Amino acid sequence: MTVSWSIISVAALAILWNYGSHREWFTGESAANIGCNDNHGYQIEFLSKEPLFIHVQNFLSTDEATYFTSIVPENYTHRLYVNDDDVKKAVAPRLAVLDQEDVYVKCVLNRAQRFLGSMGSPDFELLSLARYGVPHQVQLHSDASQEPLVDSESQRRYNRQTSFFVYVHASDDLEGGETFFPRIPPPPDVGLPANPAVVSINNSTGAPALAVKPISRSAVFWLSLNPDGTLDFDTIHEGLPVTKGEKVGMNIWAKHYID
Repeated sequence: MTVSWSIISVAALAILWNYGSHREWFTGESAANIGCNDNHGYQIEFLSKEPLFIHVQNFLSTDEATYFTSIVPENYTHRLYVNDDDVKKAVAPRLAVLDQEDVYVKCVLNRAQRFLGSMGSPDFELLSLARYGVPHQVQLHSDASQEPLVDSESQRRYNRQTSFFVYVHASDDLEGGETFFPRIPPPPDVGLPANPAVVSINNSTGAPALAVKPISRSAVFWLSLNPDGTLDFDTIHEGLPVTKGEKVGMNIWAKHYID
């Protein structure tokens, strides 16, 4: 498959590092009273070795998913998009940038840090939620950048070596909204009842490729960079259009510093 540079740029993917957090949304007692169960447990399944791709069941606890889903639509004040045409066509989902000091946010980031192990980083980009309804989608792109990103405070250069996409919530009537990786072949046991999230969709060449259906509280994890720091084109992906219902997603990007 031929991929042009114009569709793998992350320059317009929300530019989250420039957005402020919104602590005023989280001043109620719910976070302090409910807390988060950081030891609720999750299960992982390797779907691809090269590139590394992991499906994580129950990445979020039930309380965490309920808490994040309860954030009202009025707080989704930004857009997640690959190019300006997405906004013009009204297909870009809305974003809510979270309070990074919130107890639930810290819980999720600590879990991601432990998951990363030796690939971890001391810093993450601002955690946010993306709310997808009909006909929201995200076009083909890479989470990593061709040129290093710059931390707004330290001015250190970094890139997105690792990516989590968390399916915080998927409505019971959801149709569409799969995360599609057109360059990754589906695993041989795709479509088994034991794992309804993993499906096969044909790419533009007609070859079967990996897609993941949104299942509430689950997540997918992959590496966006090769060992030499260049983009791994096999991990380009897109969020397919939601045709019915709603999903709420969460990107977790660690800042892997270059210098």
